[in-house]
Amino acid sequence: MERRRVAVFGGAFDPITMGHLSVMSSILQARAADEVWVMPCGERPDKPSVVLCPWQRWLLCHLAVDSMFGRRSRVYVRDDDIRTGEPSMGTLELMRRLRREDVDLAFVIGEDLVASLPSWANASQLLAECRFLVHARPGIAQTGDLPACCERLEPPFPGAILPTVEISSTEVRSRVARAADRGELEMLLEGLVPPAVLTHILRYRLYREEKDATEHQNFVG
Repeated sequence: MERRRVAVFGGAFDPITMGHLSVMSSILQARAADEVWVMPCGERPDKPSVVLCPWQRWLLCHLAVDSMFGRRSRVYVRDDDIRTGEPSMGTLELMRRLRREDVDLAFVIGEDLVASLPSWANASQLLAECRFLVHARPGIAQTGDLPACCERLEPPFPGAILPTVEISSTEVRSRVARAADRGELEMLLEGLVPPAVLTHILRYRLYREEKDATEHQNFVG
């Protein structure tokens, strides 16, 4: 029996966007993996820009995946890096733990991160033990020859195009902070995040804790 091929899609997902979902879809459409495991990272002391706690980001990932993928799509949200309550374990340790499940793993990265791989923590072991699945990023030129541990995500057949959608979580957070009221916020985020994620952001006023409390009435009226 062949082992399952799993694409591990890690990240902060603060919040998850349509750009992230586009990558997941491309992986399945290209048949580069049998399953995609979405892996929100744990606490990141080295990345103070992360706003939401791990479990909030995990919930947003679930809302996005459950509402945007059909029951036959093998995209699953995992809590391996957050369930212990400890800081994020790092890519190498995470992949070693996941390997115990007897699957063939590939860690998903964007084209822009290929050149930085030698500077990642435990790089020599990481590059020797792990495979990487590289997806295109809009505006980022393809590097030349990829390292031996990397495989570029290719279209499923000649002439096909894998869509690339550049919507950063940073852009989403920036728009939330700039919105003057609920109506403007809905307009600014429509199409950037799944509707279920947008509803959750609106309902629980995520990413707006720093705004002046006098604005509250604009968002609940």
